[in-house]
Amino acid sequence: FQDSLTSLGNRRYFNMQLANFTQSVDEFEQGALVMMEFANLPAYKTKHGFEALESYLKRIADIFKSICNNSDYSAYRLSDSAFALLATNVEKQTSQGIAQQISEAMQELHANISDNNITCHIGVALYHKGLSSQELLSAADMAYQSAQGQANFSWHCYEPEAAETTEIKSATEWHHYLNQIIVDGNIILHFQPTFEKTETGMEVHHHEVFLRIPDGMGSLLNAGLFIPIAENLNLMSQFDKLVIEKVLLQAQQNDQSKMRFAVNLSPNSLM
Repeated sequence: FQDSLTSLGNRRYFNMQLANFTQSVDEFEQGALVMMEFANLPAYKTKHGFEALESYLKRIADIFKSICNNSDYSAYRLSDSAFALLATNVEKQTSQGIAQQISEAMQELHANISDNNITCHIGVALYHKGLSSQELLSAADMAYQSAQGQANFSWHCYEPEAAETTEIKSATEWHHYLNQIIVDGNIILHFQPTFEKTETGMEVHHHEVFLRIPDGMGSLLNAGLFIPIAENLNLMSQFDKLVIEKVLLQAQQNDQSKMRFAVNLSPNSLM
């Protein structure tokens, strides 16, 4: 049940502990699953050698071990490039604090490692009574996907409210779902006026444009949930094009050619 390199729990032991956590509903009412995954480890191994990679992974394990300072926390190495931390009986703020602690430790570690292009991101899924092991894993994966759209060492927390009201999707399912939204042009725009003070009083200076998409269950998804995933899947340029087309169409149809609109575009759309 132990990973031979890092001495952390291995994947088999993680699966057992996760199942026990989600099935012991009388013992655990809340908690969190924190998952961290790396990219570009093979390139680092090729450039610096096997021993350098092993040393790096052991230092990652030491970060997790230092955080697991009580019986409510347990750490695991799930694969060559993935680690996990299971925290039982912890609240949202504590869970986010764990992710931030890992992020800061990773930044400090990388500050002392020259010539590497390793990237890592952290996903946090908050557990509430009733979630199955698979649902918690999928929620952590969604959080990780969202973090991937941000800077290196970033983390994203998947809220229990979002998990309850939004269908949990894998990366493949998200790609298919967002692609279909684009093909159908099925986006919803919200317009919020921004005012400025003039000699005659407060007047509308421009309208900010906010993007929403349907969640397939009668509600709308906030951009904060799906945009990081769309960025990671290289779909934001297509969403930006749809937004601009709809803004222009609305301006033409409603004789709003003199109105000003502020649209937040992805950096990829500006390149």
